[in-house]
Amino acid sequence: MANDQPVRHQNQPMAQTGDINVPVYEEELVAGKRQEQVGDVRLHKDVVTEQETVPVTLRREEVTVERVPVSGRTSQADLKNAFQNEDIDVPVMSEEAIVGKQVHETEEVRLHKQSVTEQQQVSDTVHKERVIVDGADNTGRPQNQKQR
Repeated sequence: MANDQPVRHQNQPMAQTGDINVPVYEEELVAGKRQEQVGDVRLHKDVVTEQETVPVTLRREEVTVERVPVSGRTSQADLKNAFQNEDIDVPVMSEEAIVGKQVHETEEVRLHKQSVTEQQQVSDTVHKERVIVDGADNTGRPQNQKQR
């Protein structure tokens, strides 16, 4: 190209000084996070029936009949009831076991959840642009410049 006009990169305006600006892009890996359910814990209560035996102390009255000979005189008041049919009821008591049920709390189950933080490495491929300049040395002078 013998043209002294600077070459314009696509969509780049020509600079007034004859410089060309070439943008160089690269991707940067950005890690994010989202919350998701990874499982669940279910607390389930079962009702079971068990036979249980508890001791109870019971009291009862027993009757003993004893005939004792008497000696002595009987009073006139005692004789007033003599030779009459009479029933005397004497209650005899006994305790009977009865069963009742009483509900009480025996324990409490507590479920705790806590957040645990951990570091994790994530990786993926990224694109980077590299600019290679052909035909110039490290100082920026063209290497294949024609001598005058």
